[in-house]
Amino acid sequence: MKYSYTLVILLVLPYFLVAQSKHDFRPCGNTEGRSDWLRTYQKQPHLYEKGADSTILYIPLTIHNVATDVGTGYFKGRALLDALCTLNADFEASNMRFFIEGDVNHIANTAYNIHETVLDGAAMMFANNVPNTLNCYIVSDPASNCGYNLPYAGIALAKNCANPSDHTWAHEVGHAFKLPHPFLGWEGGVSHDDSVEHDYNNPAPEKVLLNYTYFKDTLILDTLIIDTVWVELAERSNCHFAGDGFCDTEADYLSSRWQCTGDATSAVQQTDPKGERFTSDGTLIMSYSNDNCAARFTNEQTAAMRANLFDEKPELLYNQSSAPPIGDEPVTVISPFEGEITPPDASYFEWNAVPNATHYVFELSPILTFSALQIDTIVSTTSLEIGGLLNERRYYWRVRPFNSHTFCTDFSARFSFETGTVSSTHDWLDEQVRIYPNLLHSNDILSIEFGERVPENLLVNVLSIDGKLVHHQTFTAARNELQVALPSLAKGVYYVHLESALGAKVERIVVY
Repeated sequence: MKYSYTLVILLVLPYFLVAQSKHDFRPCGNTEGRSDWLRTYQKQPHLYEKGADSTILYIPLTIHNVATDVGTGYFKGRALLDALCTLNADFEASNMRFFIEGDVNHIANTAYNIHETVLDGAAMMFANNVPNTLNCYIVSDPASNCGYNLPYAGIALAKNCANPSDHTWAHEVGHAFKLPHPFLGWEGGVSHDDSVEHDYNNPAPEKVLLNYTYFKDTLILDTLIIDTVWVELAERSNCHFAGDGFCDTEADYLSSRWQCTGDATSAVQQTDPKGERFTSDGTLIMSYSNDNCAARFTNEQTAAMRANLFDEKPELLYNQSSAPPIGDEPVTVISPFEGEITPPDASYFEWNAVPNATHYVFELSPILTFSALQIDTIVSTTSLEIGGLLNERRYYWRVRPFNSHTFCTDFSARFSFETGTVSSTHDWLDEQVRIYPNLLHSNDILSIEFGERVPENLLVNVLSIDGKLVHHQTFTAARNELQVALPSLAKGVYYVHLESALGAKVERIVVY
C-alpha cells in the first residue's frame, strides 16, 4: 500500500506568554451608531427581503489565524472548531449558519497579533482580506478589546474571548450586519469620552454624545465624528428612534461588562430621563452582560440582520447549499498502533477517513491530557509524517474531523506510541501477503498467506475500531500459510496489523 502524506518538519513547541486575560479587555471596541442603512430600514422594515423565516442562510467566513513573527501563539485547532460551533449555535434561532470558505489563513505577524489601535487592525485587514466573505481575524490583543467590527474591513477577535462559552464572535457578527449595542450612545458615557461621570440614581439626559469616527461605513481619517443619540425611555415610547432603534430590546445604559442576576437582568438599576427606574436585559448577545447570561438575538434584530444580508451584502449569499454532515463513524487508527515504537525523526501517522470529513485537527502531546501540544495542525489528508520528536519518549495523539460546515465534532480516542530505534521496513509484506477472509463471523479462523519469501518472526495484532488491542500473537517459525484463531469478537470493524523484518501490513476486516 502506497501512502501520500504531509511532511511536518517544523516542531511546534508549547507557547507560553504573559497575556491579558479576558477580563482585562474591553468587551467590544465598537462605537458604531445607527448606520444610515439601519435608520432607513427601521422606518419601513416590511419593504425589505429577508428570506422565509424557515430558510437557512449560509454565510462564508475567511478565518485568519494570527501569531507572532516566528509562528508561535496560533489559536489552537480544537479551540477554533469549538468557537465556530458556539457561533452557529448562537445564530441557530435566526436560521443563519456560517461556514469556512477555503483554508484557514495562518499569518505570522507580531504587529498584527498584538495591535494597539483599530487603525492598525484596519491595515491588517486591508492587506489580507478575501473578497465576498466575512473576514475574521483571531489575534492575541485587538486594541485591548475582546473584539471589534470595522464596517469597511472585517472582524477582530481576541483568542482569550473566543472560548466555547463566549459569545464575542456572535456579538461582532451582529455588528457586521448593522446591529448596534442596546445601550447605543453610552459607549463613552454621557459625553462620548467618559469625561463626565453619571450617577445611575439620577435621571439620564434626553440625549448623549457618541464618537464613531472609525466606525462609519468607510474609513475617515481627517474628521472627528461626534453625534447625538436619543436616550431610550424605560417604557419605550421612543424606542423607534432612541437607543438602538429596536422596540423589542429594552432600555439599557450599561456600557461596561456586567454580571446578571438570577432573573437574567442587571443588578444595577438605572434611571431614565423621566425618572423611571429599570434594570437591563442580560440575555441579549449585543449587550455587555457576561457570557453566562447572553444567549439570544431578538426577532427585530434577526430580521434586520437577514435584511442586511439581502440588501447590502448579497455577495455573501453565493453558496446556499450545505456540505453533508459528518458521519458518526469514529476515527480509527491504522498507524502507529497502540504501543508501537516509531523512529523519532520520521514517525508516520494514518487513520481511517470519516464519512464527509474533509479536514482533521491533529494533536500530538507528551502529556496524557493534551494540556501542552507538541504538534497542533490541520490536515486535509488522513496521514502525515512528523520528525523532530525526542527519542525514547511516550507520546499521545488524536484527531478531530470536520468540514466546511460541520464543527461540533468529537476527537478520536487517545492513542499512544513510543519513539525509538526500529528496523527498516519495506513494502514487501504489503505487496506479497494475503489476509483473508475480510468478512467473517466471530471465532472464525483468519488466514495469512505468503508469497515467495516467508518471515521467520511475525507479529500479529488485531485492534478494534477505537484502537484497543483485542488479539496478539507471535509466530516464530517460517511457514507459507498461518492460521490465526480469533477470540470471540463483537460485530464491527477491526484492523489486522502484521509486522516483521520484511515489512508491515495493515488489513481491515469486518466481523458480522
